[in-house]
Amino acid sequence: MIKLGSFSFAYDRETSSQLVDPETFIDFADSLKLDAIDFALDKGFPRTDLDYLMSLKLACLSRGLSIGFIDGGGSFVGTDEELIQRVQQAKDRVDTAVFLGAPMILLATGGVPEAIRPPMVRCYQEVCDYAVKRGIMVGMRGHAPVTEPTGEDILRLHRDVNRENFTFSMDTGRWVGSPGVTPKGQWDRSIDFYEFMEQTAPIASYVRAKIFKIDKGWEEWFDYERIIKILRKVNYNGVLSIYYLGKNYSTCDDFEGITLATNHLRKLLSDID
Repeated sequence: MIKLGSFSFAYDRETSSQLVDPETFIDFADSLKLDAIDFALDKGFPRTDLDYLMSLKLACLSRGLSIGFIDGGGSFVGTDEELIQRVQQAKDRVDTAVFLGAPMILLATGGVPEAIRPPMVRCYQEVCDYAVKRGIMVGMRGHAPVTEPTGEDILRLHRDVNRENFTFSMDTGRWVGSPGVTPKGQWDRSIDFYEFMEQTAPIASYVRAKIFKIDKGWEEWFDYERIIKILRKVNYNGVLSIYYLGKNYSTCDDFEGITLATNHLRKLLSDID
């Protein structure tokens, strides 16, 4: 059964400019009866010491919320010094995932020129080799280090890294031609980015469900009925995790948007066999 979760990312209702703290979002996720929650330590976290992380772990455990992933940082594109720093950051996130009981960290990837592909592959391999000894998966998340990915970009990197604990977190909004990567949803309708999802769904172990325009009670830019059917076709049985980015596109606030998205996706999951 596909589970429903959310990325811990919402702006405070009063200020509309400051992210809420993880405790507030955990309570909110519990009120929606979600199955999982995902964290990025640079988004809304007041601190990251072990005492604080343990308090969050216990808060999730007491509410029956699984921690799906820890965001591991940016992509492996840059100078040698930058790559060393990013690899170390990813390793630190692996250790955090172990402490919190999350099975996976996510790292950004996308389309890259041939000249910078070899060092990117080596960095992924180094992180995977570190993570596998700690029982942690390393997931690609579609996000442009240079250009947005196609399905073949993802599949090729998966083959090139060639590590048992290297997997894919499908980001519904980050593809070449997707409305999620162009201003105000003015996307290239000549590109069927759903085909990229069909290509990569067999290797996906997590799905980030981007939500932009949900005022009417359903996501208007992305056809989630079609996306869920793609996932059902490959017997996907993981988490569908909401990532609401409708602040500039929907009239509702983040809490209302995530609530509408939860109801919308929960109904589709129930209706689509």
